[in-house]
Amino acid sequence: MRTPTTLAGGAAIDYGLGTRLGQLEGHPVVGHTGGGQGFSTVLVRFPKDDLTLVVFTTTSATEARIVAARLARRLLGLPAFVPMDLQVPASLARAVSGRWLGDYGAAVIRPASDASRIVAELGGSGRTLPFAFRGGATFAVGEEALVRFVVKDGRSVLALEYVGGLFDSATRRVAP
Repeated sequence: MRTPTTLAGGAAIDYGLGTRLGQLEGHPVVGHTGGGQGFSTVLVRFPKDDLTLVVFTTTSATEARIVAARLARRLLGLPAFVPMDLQVPASLARAVSGRWLGDYGAAVIRPASDASRIVAELGGSGRTLPFAFRGGATFAVGEEALVRFVVKDGRSVLALEYVGGLFDSATRRVAP
């Protein structure tokens, strides 16, 4: 249940038979999430730290995974989440730009107007979501939310999304 899944193309994702995997600032974490109709839940375990958190929310104002991440940061002595916003290298912007499709719909990722950042245009709605570059191929897309692009040979075909350190979903490129 805690073994990452290997996709047909050979990429590994942090999901194992109903268990979400990941890390929070270098601390391995496993867990399970749930929610709907105005509530969200999460059970997270930091095995090396002997820490388990269970959070239930009955409001859509703050998601359980974010509350759990805030608590874990405090209990583990970790700093508060900071999105950072470094300048995106042009080669990385090219590698991730294109049409993407995931669990939450379609998006077009492209360089922002200043060309030192990227944004996602969400499903033809005209809304854009800024991506704050954190280094490597990782971007913050909200509080405790990260997207890690898998880049090979100058092109990314997979984006792995994490919330509160836990794997959330994989998004795949559908067009350049």
